[in-house]
Amino acid sequence: AACGGSEPSDPPATATATVSGVVSAAAGAVIEGASVRIGSATATTGPDGRFELANLPVGSATITTSAPGFDPRSESVSLIEGINTHDVVLTPTPTATVSGVVTAATGAVVEGASVRIGTVSATTGADGRFELANLPVGNATIVTSAPDFVPRSESVSLVAGPNTHDVVLAP
Repeated sequence: AACGGSEPSDPPATATATVSGVVSAAAGAVIEGASVRIGSATATTGPDGRFELANLPVGSATITTSAPGFDPRSESVSLIEGINTHDVVLTPTPTATVSGVVTAATGAVVEGASVRIGTVSATTGADGRFELANLPVGNATIVTSAPDFVPRSESVSLVAGPNTHDVVLAP
C-alpha cells in the first residue's frame, strides 16, 4: 500500500460549500421573506434577513435572490470548500402613481367615477380627483367609467414616481 495515500478503490470525498449572508434593501433595512437560490438549493430569509444554503458544490455558481417589491438579482459567486459569506442588496422595484381629475365634456367634475389600471382602482371624490398608487412602470390602460357616461379606455405610459392624467368623459 502507498504510504499515507488512499487506495484507488476508495471513493473520493466530495468537497461541499455553505453560503450564508444577509439580504437587505438598498436603503439598508433587512428583508424578511426573500427567496435565495443556488441551483436547486433554496432558502427563505428570516426576520433578521439571514439565509444559509448548505451542501453546495464547490466552484462557480449563480446566486439568485428575489423578494416582493424588489427587482430580482442574479450574481456569480465562486464557492470554496467550507463556509462562504455573501450578502445581497436588492433594489426596490420602481413604481408609478397616477393622479388626475375626471370631468365631463362640459368641464364639470364627475364625482363617483371609477378609475382603474389593472387591479388598482379608485373612485373620484366631490372634486373629481383620483389617485392610483403602486403601479408598475411602463405602458398601461386606464379605464374610467361613471353612471350616465360612456366608459373610456386610454393607453398611458407610466414613469417611475408621480404621473398626471386627466380624463374627460362623454355622456
